[in-house]
Amino acid sequence: MIGKKYRELFSAEIVAEIEEEDHKTLTTGQPTRREQIWTIHHVQKIFHSTRSAYRDVHGNIIGILSVIHEISEFKQVEEALRTSETNFRSLFESMTQGVVHQDAEGRILNANAAAEQILG
Repeated sequence: MIGKKYRELFSAEIVAEIEEEDHKTLTTGQPTRREQIWTIHHVQKIFHSTRSAYRDVHGNIIGILSVIHEISEFKQVEEALRTSETNFRSLFESMTQGVVHQDAEGRILNANAAAEQILG
């Protein structure tokens, strides 16, 4: 990748998005962070990009520091966790049996409605 240009690695559409972000960073000097969905080899992937202005000793912008991470797997795990939490919460709240979650010292951290009704 070193020495290559974006257009050698990505489609024209993706290159246009990258160049737009680069232009913002070059003109404003402000860093940018963004999540983008790009199709690479017919597969949609999610990327997180961060760009910052690269300055010389006088503070003049002379380039861009850009970091792009492919985060598709992280996003899939995040969604699976969210779904699991939703399913657990739904089960916990709808059970007719009382369920109490407590810490090692016996302090109640959470209880479902049935437990509250049983225990008062």
